[in-house]
Amino acid sequence: IFGKNSMFDSLRFLHLISAIEEWIEDELDLIVTLATEDVMFDKEGPFKSVTTLAEHVVKVVTSEMENQSDE
Repeated sequence: IFGKNSMFDSLRFLHLISAIEEWIEDELDLIVTLATEDVMFDKEGPFKSVTTLAEHVVKVVTSEMENQSDE
């Protein structure tokens, strides 16, 4: 999705990530950040395909839900 042979330019990519984050907030009442500095510059990171992005979203949402249940 993002990188050398990307379907999106950087602006469209950021809009996509922002839209996903907004959907998570609206539907799950969670505030998450999907594009953190550590994952943005990881060549094997979560933005190379739709599958890896979906896996990343699940991981981030699950982690945030666990953090909230610990509070």
